[in-house]
Amino acid sequence: MVNGSGNVYANIFSKFLFGLGAGVVADALVEVTKFPLLNDSGLFGNAQMSNFETLSYAIGVGGITAGAVDVFTGRSILGFSKDLIPFLAGYIVGIQNYEGWIADKLGIRSFDPYATVKGFIPQI
Repeated sequence: MVNGSGNVYANIFSKFLFGLGAGVVADALVEVTKFPLLNDSGLFGNAQMSNFETLSYAIGVGGITAGAVDVFTGRSILGFSKDLIPFLAGYIVGIQNYEGWIADKLGIRSFDPYATVKGFIPQI
């Protein structure tokens, strides 16, 4: 075993976990706040997933592809280097897990922040 390879694996794993958490938190924020345009669907043709998901998957896959080009050529494309591959992979997995089961388990989709805040705003 090469000396120091454990540090490499720990670095990759920590970047993946950070990306996973970032994906879950970002998707939850967009969904809870019902962020205009990002929480809507169908802008890019897919009515089954939100625009945020579509953009995130596209950026993630494109960044991983650009990172793979960096692995083979040594040149990053648009700032996407091989160091971002574990983060972007975790980000994609985090969004997929949030959409697949986390949001349902937490009941986030039934929460409407605007209806909650509406009761505290005095009528004019």
